[in-house]
Amino acid sequence: MKKRLLRIVFLSVGLLITVGLIWMGLIYDETQPTPSQSTTEQPFGRMDDFIYTRTEGGKVLSEMKAKEAYFYQQSQVMTFSQLDGKLISPEREIFLTGERGDINLKTKLGKVEGNVVGQSSDGYLLHTPRLQFDAQARRAYTDQAVQVESKNFIVQGVGMELDLVAQTFRLNEGIKASLWQ
Repeated sequence: MKKRLLRIVFLSVGLLITVGLIWMGLIYDETQPTPSQSTTEQPFGRMDDFIYTRTEGGKVLSEMKAKEAYFYQQSQVMTFSQLDGKLISPEREIFLTGERGDINLKTKLGKVEGNVVGQSSDGYLLHTPRLQFDAQARRAYTDQAVQVESKNFIVQGVGMELDLVAQTFRLNEGIKASLWQ
């Protein structure tokens, strides 16, 4: 009786391990993005049609959607493809899209790349190929070409620093502006 029970337990464990290995082989995708810090770490998990909503006191503060999200447990990095995000504050809402991005969950530093477009509910529009950010300090920056538009101006330059707390932005060089009333 004990031998039969042990045999059933060993067969069950073996079956679970086999199913797990087959499942892991089926979901592995060699085209997946990798974290910036490591090219050898394999993702711990993959999520399709990823949605993350941050709330406080019953109010939505931010929402991020991605076609795919990968979590790298060792480096505590998440990578995303086809990003669509929204940041909500009492003053305005800010919408941000990009082709791919990542965030370090420990440091709260990240980036969005590939046709990055930001739009605020009060009429500002931002275009750049790459935008890096510090989520904790609520700052964003880039060393790439930038165009900022509103109904009253278009400003172009290379390199930008954006401070969401102070509600300011600064272009670093090659600045051209078009103003109209």
